[in-house]
Amino acid sequence: MNKKSIIVIIGIFGFLVLVFSVLVQTGVINLIKENDINPFFIKNEVRKEDVVWNFTETKETDGLTAPANSIELQIKNKKWLIGTYEGNCTEKTDILLVNQISGVTCSWRGFGAEIGLFVENKKLVIKKKIFEINSQKDPYPIFIEEFKTIQELTL
Repeated sequence: MNKKSIIVIIGIFGFLVLVFSVLVQTGVINLIKENDINPFFIKNEVRKEDVVWNFTETKETDGLTAPANSIELQIKNKKWLIGTYEGNCTEKTDILLVNQISGVTCSWRGFGAEIGLFVENKKLVIKKKIFEINSQKDPYPIFIEEFKTIQELTL
């Protein structure tokens, strides 16, 4: 094989790659199907903007005991009572997990729970995890549980 043949083969290969990428980009060839197991393909009709968390204080703090808040989740026009949790509750504004849409954190003096709205197996689920942090100066948890599903939602 001489140099000219190698250049022709590389040119043909490049052309085929270009045609293939155009066919994939335009949808003629569909590499990701709804039935495929693919962690990056999540069909979800709920956006973060559709989610509203409502907190109702059910127990005030006297400074020694934790307050308690009832958490209600509203998605579009439907509402669910998620539960009552100790601590001050706020909506999460930091980083969410890959399949997490939204979440709240309820904590009091280093102990707390994180509640999250997730898409899992094409369903909306509420998950909870418990955590403990050392102090306000050291925000890294000394104990953290994995998220566990506590409720499945239907729109």
